[in-house]
Amino acid sequence: MLLRFVGVFSICVGSILTTGAWAEPPERRKEDQVRPTKVSAALLKGYKVLASAVQIYPEHRKCFSCHHQTLPLLAFSLRDSNLPRSLQFINSVGTRGIVDFTTSSFEMKRPKLLDGTKIEGGALAVGYGLWTMEIARVKPNETTYAMVQYLLKTQSEDGGWELDSIRPPASASRAMATAVAFLGLAKYGIHSPVDQLQVRSAMKRATKWSSDVEKPVDHEDLVGLLWLRYLVRHSVDMDRFGFGGMGMGMGGMDVNESDIDVRDIEDSELPGMGRGGEGGIGMGGIGMGGPDLLDSLLQDSQRKNGGWGQANDLPSDAYATGMSLLIDAQTHSRYKGRSGLPRRATNDAIDFLLRTQEEDGSWHVESRSIPIRPFFDNGDPHGKDQFISVMATSWAVAALASFRGNHPEPMDEIQRGPMISKPKSKGSFSSLLK
Repeated sequence: MLLRFVGVFSICVGSILTTGAWAEPPERRKEDQVRPTKVSAALLKGYKVLASAVQIYPEHRKCFSCHHQTLPLLAFSLRDSNLPRSLQFINSVGTRGIVDFTTSSFEMKRPKLLDGTKIEGGALAVGYGLWTMEIARVKPNETTYAMVQYLLKTQSEDGGWELDSIRPPASASRAMATAVAFLGLAKYGIHSPVDQLQVRSAMKRATKWSSDVEKPVDHEDLVGLLWLRYLVRHSVDMDRFGFGGMGMGMGGMDVNESDIDVRDIEDSELPGMGRGGEGGIGMGGIGMGGPDLLDSLLQDSQRKNGGWGQANDLPSDAYATGMSLLIDAQTHSRYKGRSGLPRRATNDAIDFLLRTQEEDGSWHVESRSIPIRPFFDNGDPHGKDQFISVMATSWAVAALASFRGNHPEPMDEIQRGPMISKPKSKGSFSSLLK
């Protein structure tokens, strides 16, 4: 009798959960079903905007920029439903064109880079430049060597990197500047002609800096700190400074772990670092209570409309929302101490991006930086707001490309393709858009 009662009770509870008050509202279930189709349509339009922006920019400027090189390339690297970067992408004329443009831009600055002399954009620009080359898997060369030297020479005494100028949102966060610099050292400093003790020392100091940060200044700082702490955790805990493969568009460089003196790392006395499982180094509780508190800050700052704003007094926009979604998805899959955004929060953010995309495929974000150069029309949407809008479109497209439907599928770096050794050709992304 008791078993029969339990069975009937279970059926009743199941019926309530599936058809009663606790079930997902019909409109939400319907939205979940149509979301994949909407994402695909949004990506198609967004990629066309970015392809046009990338092609036109070199006609007006010879200097590297994160808004027309790094972030569009990141978005294109995620195009195929987050599968490992394909040879089609690595060898495309569009990818090679961006790499060639980026390399040429920094080649002209090589003497200043080697001396640590001030250059426009400073460490933030150099970090973004190395990230661009890493996305395309460019092999270390004389230019990347000079860029690494610049990062080593310009690191602050406290372990972070300063900003060349304050131009929010992209150039306003020391956490983001330190994250891209750390990535550059990880990918092009380790196992290069650069003094390895210098590289490891710089990365340790950056690790300590990240643990000493008491509170993010704004949204960019929060997301930058979340990414930086992931990079630190992943580089030490997962690959013992071998850096076999790191997230966020980071391919692996061939390394020989026997060349690394792991004692240099394990003997460090950085705050919050303790022995982890399986002989690794755990970093679950550095600064600010570790990743759990950063996760809480990210979740709590999401607005009711599903988006995030660059600051508390600014409206939600695609720049802050796309960045939040992408970095959360990429770090959540590998950061064992991270819970990541709940599924409903992720879906709400995706829906916000879908609602706010312009008919031409772009996302409009208003600039709040004082112009330092005469305006020129690059042919991108939104006039004087074109550069920040290209960045917003890149972050939004990259974030949407990181999801198939509403299921996060961060990049899998297990399968690795060859890096570009000598990029020569320039061209468009037209082959990738077919």
